Amino acid sequence: MMRPGRNRIGRIAKPVLSSFVVAILLVFFAVGCSSDSVGTNTENTVSGSYFNQPYVDPSELLNSSGDPTDIVVLTGQGWVSRWFGGEVVVDNRRFVFESPSYSVPYSTMIDVKVEKFTYDDGEIVILFDFGPDGLEFNSPATVRVRKTEFEGSVDYVSFYYLNPDTYTWELQTVALADDDGEYVEMPVYHFSKYGVSGF
Repeated sequence: MMRPGRNRIGRIAKPVLSSFVVAILLVFFAVGCSSDSVGTNTENTVSGSYFNQPYVDPSELLNSSGDPTDIVVLTGQGWVSRWFGGEVVVDNRRFVFESPSYSVPYSTMIDVKVEKFTYDDGEIVILFDFGPDGLEFNSPATVRVRKTEFEGSVDYVSFYYLNPDTYTWELQTVALADDDGEYVEMPVYHFSKYGVSGF
C-alpha cells in the first residue's frame, strides 16, 4: 500500500526535473551552435596570431612597413634507420628531429626545412616542413626547438599542425617553456607542415 502524500511529491518532482533537463539541453545546444564552437580554429589559437588564419606562405607576408618579411630558412638532412632510429640536426642543434627505434616502416632519408620569421606584434613563428611527405610513424618522433629561438621570455610554446584538407592550422599541444630544459618538444606522428609559436 502506498503512503499518502508520496504520490503528490512524485507529481510535483517529475515536471520540475523535466524542466531542469530541458533547460540544460537548451544551454548545451545554444553553446554548440554559437559561432565560437569547439570546431572552429580560432578558439585554439592566440588572438592576432599567424596561426589564426589559413596557411599563408611566409614569402608572401609583408611587415608593418609594407616590405617583405625577413625569413630565415634552414635545412637539414639525415638517415633514419628502421631498426635504430636516428636524428636530423639543423644549424648546430637549434632544431632537432629525432625518430626512435622501429618508428619508421622502412629506413629512409629525412629532410627538414625550417622557416623562422617575426609576425605582427613581434610573434616569433617557426614553420617545419618534413620529407618524405606523408611518412607515418609507428611511434611518435620528436621535434625539439631550442628555447632561445623565441628571443625573449615566453611562458608557453604552442605547436600546430597544418590540416592538408582545410589548409588551416590546428593546435596540437601547448608546452610550458619555463622549466630548466634547453628545448621544448612536440610529438610528430606523420610528416606534414608544423608550426611553433611562443607567448
